[in-house]
Amino acid sequence: MLNPVPGTTVHDVWIIITPLQGGEYGVVLSAQGLQPGGIYLLDGTTGGAQIGTPFASTLAASEFSADSQGNAIFSYISATNPRTAYSGVSLLYLPNDQITASVLVATGTLS
Repeated sequence: MLNPVPGTTVHDVWIIITPLQGGEYGVVLSAQGLQPGGIYLLDGTTGGAQIGTPFASTLAASEFSADSQGNAIFSYISATNPRTAYSGVSLLYLPNDQITASVLVATGTLS
């Protein structure tokens, strides 16, 4: 479960990481209360950092959109276990699809 940042409308944010055949890992993030049609980025964090590196292999692969109701599902298949690469995750809102204006909306640890 990810913790929404106070002052945001985000709620019910969770992430599931599960092993797949062949040594890969499936990652699914679900969130509600997002900006309808908004663009979001899932970042992997290490140590105490709140913002890290794109969770998926590229920035574009780590981005996803909320639907018109403010709900979204992000899915990704990782070649390695994300729990060994990252200690946590951050969910960022990208107003006008601009990373320089990103807003932290939720954080969580990977355990």
